[in-house]
Amino acid sequence: MSVQPQSASAYERVGWLLRQWRTVAGGAELRRLQPFAALLTEQGHRADASRVSRWESGRLRVPVPVIESYESLLGIERATLVALAEGVARSFGERVPARDTEPSGPATYAEARELVLAADARGADWFEWAGWVTQTPKRLPEGALDDVEALAPRLVSESARAVGIGYGTRFEALRRLIDVPDLRTVVMRAVGAHVIASDAQATLAPIMLIADVHAEKAVDTLITLLTQPSAQMQLGAVWGLRRKLVRLEVSPRALAALEAQLAQMLFDATDEATLIRAANLIDVMPPAVAERLRRVRPALFAGRSRGPASSAANRAAAHATAIRAVAARIEAISGRDLDAVGRAIVEDAYHADDHDLRHQSALILSRSPFAPAIAEVLIEQTHPPRAADGATSLMPYLAGKPERDALVARLQRPDVDARPTLIALAHTGGGPVPGNADFLSATDVGVRKAALYLAGMQQDPLLRKLVKDPDADAAQRAGACWWLEHGGRVADGE
Repeated sequence: MSVQPQSASAYERVGWLLRQWRTVAGGAELRRLQPFAALLTEQGHRADASRVSRWESGRLRVPVPVIESYESLLGIERATLVALAEGVARSFGERVPARDTEPSGPATYAEARELVLAADARGADWFEWAGWVTQTPKRLPEGALDDVEALAPRLVSESARAVGIGYGTRFEALRRLIDVPDLRTVVMRAVGAHVIASDAQATLAPIMLIADVHAEKAVDTLITLLTQPSAQMQLGAVWGLRRKLVRLEVSPRALAALEAQLAQMLFDATDEATLIRAANLIDVMPPAVAERLRRVRPALFAGRSRGPASSAANRAAAHATAIRAVAARIEAISGRDLDAVGRAIVEDAYHADDHDLRHQSALILSRSPFAPAIAEVLIEQTHPPRAADGATSLMPYLAGKPERDALVARLQRPDVDARPTLIALAHTGGGPVPGNADFLSATDVGVRKAALYLAGMQQDPLLRKLVKDPDADAAQRAGACWWLEHGGRVADGE
């Protein structure tokens, strides 16, 4: 079952991305299907204009070797599109692209292993190593189980801190591994060790992996994480549980436990964030259960915030304006109208209720040839004092060094919501951000946590001062220690 009713399938979205790269990055000649099909044929694929058209329209599931040829022919970082295609398919509950009989990349398992043992291993190296490990699930390469045991903690830590192209390849490498029963327990031990540490930071991505485990214990773990003080843990648990509920992977016993936990959350709720997290799950629960939960504190739902616009009509107009701005930039670059699949991707990246759908749509945009132009639009749409609904959450996916100066300057404004700006800056390059010390001592807890995340991801020297500061909050000191131990953002190619 897919994450929620779709206006475009996983393979329509993957095909759309392949078509954009071919027509935008391939030059005038490759805008035509036949010349590109001829190039694919030269690389050993059965390809003609009709078959390429079916791959790019999503009518035919595109295999991994063909996606790899798109990467090599169009100058795209290896494994980037393959990992994204696998991720979209897994999150939508569809079959992942078919792999070749032999893993891609390194010629032997030993070579793949050597690449990930290197200190500068890239996400593509991890992804291809995982491909070798899982190519024949019932017959692992010699020594592979021991290698996964030794390397999984590092891969989990790197995936938690990775940004840009390195995030998708590392995360999907982990998803490849947990698809294999003999490796699942090993990887989940590493995930558990990362998440349950008292000073754990950057926990969102590892928690999302728990949702890929088809076991009742995984649901129980996610319910437990709802009670943790960390906002990242709570958010990851909500997103994971929503996927489990939509895919009908929650047993009656676990559903009763989840209902009890959500009722307690609603009863104790004193902030909008808790309400939004609870409501995100209640929206996809069985109707009778959802109605009981809404009756716990009906006034909360009656007064639930509906974003910056005061009416449904205003909200719809604001959404349409934001979408049109992105569509216009895409059309200016591609020279064509944005089709229905492309529009669905943009709309879902901004406004989808389901995290998997919003996350995967945002990743598609960030891996598209339009990413730099979309980042410019987002800077405009998030300019204080009012941000376009949905644009703020998209910023960390697309912001890079070109957007850094605008984001840094934004922090000086008295009317800015500092937290999302700090988080976006954590994902850009450029090192420590001037003035972050002020936010580390802010009265707002959420701002302090975002400032610590920024300091950690950018490995700010403030971390060492924070560790030794007797007046600093104990949780901040512990978090600073964690960041110094694990390191900062992992960005391939910088």
